Amino acid sequence: MLDRILYWALTGTWGRFTFNPGPPQSHEANLLPDEVGVYVHIPFCRTLCSFCPYTKILYSHRTANSYLDCLESEAKGLISRLSGSKVSSLYFGGGTPLTLPEAIESVIELMSPYMVLGAGIGVEVHPNDVSTQAVQWLRQAGVTMVSLGIESFDDDVLRILGRGYDSKAAHAAIETVMDAGFHTVNVDLMTCIPGQALEQTVADFEELLRYNVGQVSAYPLMDFSFTWPASTYSCKDQLRVLSALSAAGHVWGYDRSSVWTWTRPTVTKYTSITRRCFAGLGAGAATYVDGYFGINTFDVSAYINSILQGRPPVALHSFLTPQESALYWLFWRCYEGEIDVTAPEVQRIKAFPWLARFSRMFGLIEGFSLGDTRKSSVRLTERGLHLYHFLERYYTRRYIGRLWQVCRDSAFPVRMTL
Repeated sequence: MLDRILYWALTGTWGRFTFNPGPPQSHEANLLPDEVGVYVHIPFCRTLCSFCPYTKILYSHRTANSYLDCLESEAKGLISRLSGSKVSSLYFGGGTPLTLPEAIESVIELMSPYMVLGAGIGVEVHPNDVSTQAVQWLRQAGVTMVSLGIESFDDDVLRILGRGYDSKAAHAAIETVMDAGFHTVNVDLMTCIPGQALEQTVADFEELLRYNVGQVSAYPLMDFSFTWPASTYSCKDQLRVLSALSAAGHVWGYDRSSVWTWTRPTVTKYTSITRRCFAGLGAGAATYVDGYFGINTFDVSAYINSILQGRPPVALHSFLTPQESALYWLFWRCYEGEIDVTAPEVQRIKAFPWLARFSRMFGLIEGFSLGDTRKSSVRLTERGLHLYHFLERYYTRRYIGRLWQVCRDSAFPVRMTL
């Protein structure tokens, strides 16, 4: 109930979101801003990891070929709606994107004429897909950033997660990717896994810093009702992990670029989820543009059938009020740890000065002084980032987990309210 009261204080609504089936009458055709990030979901995997909550199915050559055709069709539909807008970034996630390299190549070719100068192109890569030939192909295709899902260097943890490689292979994959010359190399680690010792988590983290990787993303295990295993870490243990990683990152000279990421100075951040506006392509991909939120069907066969029948593959959609959109923006700025107080979204949140004063009083932010025009931004302190960690975990379970469960249960759900 406290979250509802806080939401009402900030937006004037009670934080209940209604999702209607399918796309709205006008879809989001006329809502694209000057710049929009694009996320492309490739759902195929050679094996299915039980801890992963994202849309995924086992690779099938026949299904993959059909999916490729439909993905190209959806990408062309997005391009037809750009009308002068530009693509500010392009990310490929999954699933395992390199199960369908033709999709990476094709979408890059389609989007390239519409991308802003210097726009990053990022691809998630499974360690088992890493080879000198593969990374050279990615470079030639125009990919500038890769995210390598190492997860751990502990062989016991890797077996629990069912990753299909050992620590020796993980080290070899990092070395190969680092030698390829990408602008940014992000490596994912997972924390708060049952049986994972704090000392091992910190050792994994520091091992990556020794490699001088561009960014490390140390995400806690997402324990939804439909994933396994569930985290057994207490709140106190989670804080110990965050504090230890924060201290190590500081010693090694890395900037804390979000609640769970540490980025080497001068390196471009790898992030597909913090864009002001983004368009999603593929099964399970989401679109958020100026208050419109739509999510494609999670069912790969239903996605293919929708595209073949000329229908948008949107399973559910919702519209946020201007105040709710501003709070959504604030949520992701807190995730990044810095808030531009001159942004128009801040002006829409009438209670922001009160929230900022409260946060400063309890040591959650620094740099805020009401009426001081010299301060254009505030930053979350380590205490503030720790609190945000728990708020994000709550939000993910309370909203994202329930929404995804409904989308997993039905290809095109009926109207639902969170």
